Order: sequence, then C-alpha cells, then structure tokens
Amino acid sequence: VAALHRERLQAGTEGPSLATLRRAVARQLSPGQRAGLSKGERARRDYDTYLTRKAGFRNECWEADHTELALRAQLPDGSLVRPWLTMFVDRSTRAVPGWAMAVTASQASVLEALRSAILLDETGDPFGGVPLRLRYDRGKEFLAEAVVAAAASLGVDARPVRAYSPHLKGVVERANETIEVLFLAELPGFVHGPKDRRGHLVEDDLPPLPFETVVSLFAEFVERYHRRPHEGLDGASPLERWCADATPLEVLAPERLRHLLLARAERTVTKRGISVEGRTYNCAELCGYVGETVEVRYLPRHHRSIEVFRDGAHLGTAQAADELDPLEAKRLLRWRAEEARWMADRQR
Repeated sequence: VAALHRERLQAGTEGPSLATLRRAVARQLSPGQRAGLSKGERARRDYDTYLTRKAGFRNECWEADHTELALRAQLPDGSLVRPWLTMFVDRSTRAVPGWAMAVTASQASVLEALRSAILLDETGDPFGGVPLRLRYDRGKEFLAEAVVAAAASLGVDARPVRAYSPHLKGVVERANETIEVLFLAELPGFVHGPKDRRGHLVEDDLPPLPFETVVSLFAEFVERYHRRPHEGLDGASPLERWCADATPLEVLAPERLRHLLLARAERTVTKRGISVEGRTYNCAELCGYVGETVEVRYLPRHHRSIEVFRDGAHLGTAQAADELDPLEAKRLLRWRAEEARWMADRQR
C-alpha cells in the first residue's frame, strides 16, 4: 500500500492520503487476505475456519508422521543426534497405538512402528489391531515399496495426503505439538528452549540424555498421555474413549506380521556371511554366493534372523552368526561338503 501511494505521488496523480488508502484496502480485503499478501499462504491459512470432523470409531483411520525431535541425545560413542520419531495416532480416540524412535529416518522405523501399532501389547495395553485407513505425508520413508506392500497385504487403504497440507492430518500434528510442550521442553538438550543474548541455550551446560534414556522416558510419557484428559475428546482421555468404543478389533498373529512388515536392503555376500546393522548372518544356502548382491528382508530391531532373496526368489533364512543354532551349523558344514563332492565329481 505504501509503494502504491509513493508511485501515485511520483506520477503526480492526486489521490487520498496514505492513511485513507490503508483504510480503503482494509475495507476491501479480509484479514486473512492481507496476511497472505504480506507473509504468504501459511499465514493466510491461520485465518481460515475448518469443519469439525465427525466422530468415527476406533481404528477407522490412523494418521502417521515421521519427524525429527527438537532434542539432542547422546549415543554410546559420545556423538550427539536428534532422534527421529515415527508415530501412528488413531483419529477417533487420539490414542497412540504404536511408535518407534531411531537415530536416522528410514523405512525400517516406519515398519517397526506399524508392527507395534497393530500388535496388541502382552502387558495389557488395549490399543492395536488393523486400521481401515492410513494417512501420512509424502515422506520417502512412508512411500517405500516395503511399506506400501505391507499395507496392501493387510488390506489397509493407505495413501498420502496432499502435499503441503498438514491440516489434512491435523490429529498427529497436534500430537507432535503436545509432545514438544509436555515432554521435550522439560528435558536437557531441548533445542527450542530459552536462549541468552549470544544465542546459546540457557541450560546448554546440562549433559544431554543418552538415547536409550530418551526412548524409555518417551514410553512413560505415552502411558501418561493415554490417561490425560483431551480437549478434542470433550474432556475424556484416549484410554477412556478407546475402551468405551465397542467396535471389534481385527487382530493378527505375530507370525503373520513377521513376514509382512520386513525392511528391505541390498547386501553383498562375504566369506563371513551377510552384515546387517552391525550383525553378521549366515546359512547353508549362502555357500557358493560369495561376492553376489542379494536382497535381505528383516524385522527392525528384532532380527535374530533375516530372509535372503536373489532375483526375487527366496534363497534361505540366515541366522545371526553369534547365535547360530548347532543344527544349522551342521547343515552349513554338510552343504559345503556336498558342494565339494559335486565339484570333485565334475572334475573326474
């Protein structure tokens, strides 16, 4: 408005004063339009009203998010990282059926969180089951082939929301804000805490928490969150709303999920076997394939064994070398002996 007024003065055009021109523009544009022209689309959106979503039933729709926490945690080697949290939130009850925390963002974290969300907790946690719908953003971790294939195998209507539209999964976005205010802000290493004149965190001298401690504290926070009254539930807690819903749950056996929710990666077979996340795996079927690139599928953080594929065909199940079953070790030795006999026969 000021620029328009200056140009009119430079052109010698008679017109209203700057104050009058401002009032005229204010009459013609809504506050949202003025905010949008001044600061952009996100500022304009703050002035919009939204429809109230109709109350559904538990497991009707889950919203998922994969976000970097505003917290510095310490790894065993002393390095500092900002953990990544993958979380699934039930849209109807605001419950958090499953989550996973990792050092880096990966499809393995998404699969681990989805597995924990579907499986019912043996300790008595009532949250779980297979959802009808799943909504998430367009992060590459959620769009990975393994995640899409797992959702399709479970019969879940899984699809990403429109880009740059966080309000389409507002329940999980609101849960992220609650986590920052009620959990992260109380821990040392919170990166959004108060700062001094030099821009340093006021409590920066406090030692950061170990990564494992952050995971344990967050598990305790989720339990408190489930029992905390929620404004979006008319004062009821997620636990109360979930237990009051009589909608039957579709429960799956852990054995079925073990084959569906597997992370995938390519590895090269070495003399020692296959290395995955710092552990070595071996089986009889790997004999003769040293130097070959194979696909491994494994259950994140719970993999005592991995599934090995070559050209899409299942090659075998490899066990952790440090926990190799004696029978499997004998089978591997017999396999090697048979390979040697086969070669001797061909040479003769």
